[in-house]
Parts: sequence; C-alpha cells; structure tokens
Amino acid sequence: MTQPPDPQPDPTRPTPPDQPVQPPTEPTGPAPIPTEPSVEPTGPVDPAPPTPSGPPAEPVATGLTPTGPVDPLGAQPAYGQQPPQPANDPGKILGIVGLILAFFCAVVGLVISIIAFVKSRGAGVTNIPAIIGMIIGVLVTIGWIIGGVAIGNVAAKCAELGPGVHQQGGTTYTCG
Repeated sequence: MTQPPDPQPDPTRPTPPDQPVQPPTEPTGPAPIPTEPSVEPTGPVDPAPPTPSGPPAEPVATGLTPTGPVDPLGAQPAYGQQPPQPANDPGKILGIVGLILAFFCAVVGLVISIIAFVKSRGAGVTNIPAIIGMIIGVLVTIGWIIGGVAIGNVAAKCAELGPGVHQQGGTTYTCG
C-alpha cells in the first residue's frame, strides 16, 4: 500500500538541512559491559563442581577456623567479629540490693526486688538476683508471719494463765 507523495510540505516535519548527512561513526570509548548474557546455554547446566577422584584429603590442623584463629580460652572474638556488648540492665544494682535486704528486712527486700525485676523485664533482660530476692523475700516474710502468729498465741495463753510455769495438754508454758 503506497501513497503518492504529498505535493504540499508538512509544517510539522523538519526541513532537510543544507548540509549532507554524515554517516554514524564507531564509538571511540570502551564498549559497554552487558548485564545479561546474550547467549543462552543450549544444554543442561550442572551446578555441582567436579569432585576429585581418589580418597579424600586429610584435614590439615592450621589453628584456623573459617572465622579466624582459634582461642582455647574463648576470651577474644575471632577476627572481624564484634565482641558481645553487655546488656543494658537498668535493674541490676537494684536487684542485688533487694537480694541482700531480703535477708535482713524481708518486706523491703521483696518490694525492691519486685521493682528491679519489673525494670529489667521492661528492658528485655532477665534479672536473676531480683528473682532470687523475690523468692527469699516471700519465704522470709511468710516465716515472720508464722512466727508472729505463734508468738501471739503463746502471749495470749500466758495472759490467760498468769505468771509461772504451766502444763496444759502436754505443752509447757513458761510465762513471766
């Protein structure tokens, strides 16, 4: 399908230049590097490398691991690794104080240990001294309550019996 040439020039088309058109030239810089291969493989691709024939080689003890030198004490991190950062525990000192106070003043030690535990848990850290302080604080507080009730019962019995040594139901009361 050919169309006859239009006798009137199109105003939207550029007019030909007065000079002849130059043919394109070869680029003078380095050729661009292709990002994808232009030729696709024609056969199946084997991703496994060929294995050597014969018995496997014995490992050589060089004192190196894949990450760096071996440290028998484990004190230093391997080359290129960051040393472990100490966890920021806002309740660590408070937990230790609560643990110590749980032995001498159980209720105060229990309260301080609970506060330390809550602060540490908020930071995502387990505070072992605070947990032990809570356990000891609860046990000592229960012991004080049981002891106080027992002493209160004896004092009530002595108030009823009066001063002196009394025998009742196989129990000896010394009141004075």
